[in-house]
Parts: sequence; C-alpha cells; structure tokens
Amino acid sequence: MLRIGKLTDYGIDLLALFAAEHSDLNVQGGSAAALSRLSGVPLPTVRKLCKLLSRGGVIIASRGVSGGYRLAKDPRDISIAEVVQILEGPLALTACIADPGSCSIEQVCGTRTNWIKVNKHIFDSLERVTIADMVSPASTKAAAARPLSQSRRSYNAAGTHASANV
Repeated sequence: MLRIGKLTDYGIDLLALFAAEHSDLNVQGGSAAALSRLSGVPLPTVRKLCKLLSRGGVIIASRGVSGGYRLAKDPRDISIAEVVQILEGPLALTACIADPGSCSIEQVCGTRTNWIKVNKHIFDSLERVTIADMVSPASTKAAAARPLSQSRRSYNAAGTHASANV
C-alpha cells in the first residue's frame, strides 16, 4: 500500500492552518506552542516539523517576542509534492527509481520503464494540488482540473523531480 507518513500528514495540516483565510498565523506568525494547540499535534512533533519545513523553504522562523513561524511563500505555490519531498525525501515507488543501478535485474527488467511512468504520474498529481487547495475540500476540484502543462517542475531521466534530493 502506498501511504504518506504521519509526519507528512501533520505537516500538511500545519501548513493548511497558515493558509486558512481566517488565519492570522501567516501575518503575525505562530509559535510552536500555538500551532500545537490549534492543530492538536504534539508540541515535540510541531517543533520537528517546523524545523524541517523551515529548512525546506516553505516556512520562515522568526525569533524574539513577536517571533514564530509563517509561510515563506503563497500557499498556492506550495505543492503537496514539495512538502512530501521535504518531509519524506524523493518520491520513488521502486528501488530502481530511488537509486538507479541498485537492482541486479535493472538492465533486463521489462517493467522498469512503466514504473518510471507511474512514478511520474503520481508526482504530477501531487504537484497539481497545493496547500491552498488543502484548506477547503471543495477547492480540490480546481486542482484536479488543472492541466499537467501547468506543472512547475522538471524531471530527470528516471522520471523523478530533477532536484528531488532534498
């Protein structure tokens, strides 16, 4: 079964809190404690997520009395694919996609090319959905209708994001 990890699920939930229209978090910033309270995610997990998301460039950390965390860019410009890569690493369904040359039958494998296509389609789907889309379930219809040509990413020969080594 393909499944994102709980940490990624929580990370997307936290980012959606920032993106919510009624949220003052992105303007004023939110402390890890406030984010934990609002999301129900345990404080140590929120701290870990904020560190990773800050390092990944999707949130900004500010120190001081009025410090906290806020989005580094517009929630419409943060794709689910980007968040997954920050929190879980490159999207790779099979070992030969994740680490070319690691499989002993890679050169004669009859399905490798198709796995690369499947991997790319899944990445493209995750790329089309943004944090802004995750705020409202109804808004995901617009993301699903967005054509593949609007994808902002490029791919390498293995069919994975060219800068997937996050």
